[in-house]
Amino acid sequence: MEDKYSDAGVTDRLLVEQVLQDTTEDLEFQCSSVDRAFSRRVQELIEAKTQMETKLAQVEKQTNTQTDSVTHCLKVPYYAKCTF
Repeated sequence: MEDKYSDAGVTDRLLVEQVLQDTTEDLEFQCSSVDRAFSRRVQELIEAKTQMETKLAQVEKQTNTQTDSVTHCLKVPYYAKCTF
């Protein structure tokens, strides 16, 4: 009778160890998936930031050019022709 309980205890222990192993593997997989997704999102944000900085530089250049044109026109005589 004692062997029967001992065998059941060993079987239960093996089952618990297998459940813990499966749970650990699943959590490691989930962690890895989240880490990869987060890394991709960080890369996307870096690229978006770079694109926005490039666009900002272009807009600032255009704004400065237009400001210079307006300033020039304000300085020339009324009859002179200003082109933008």
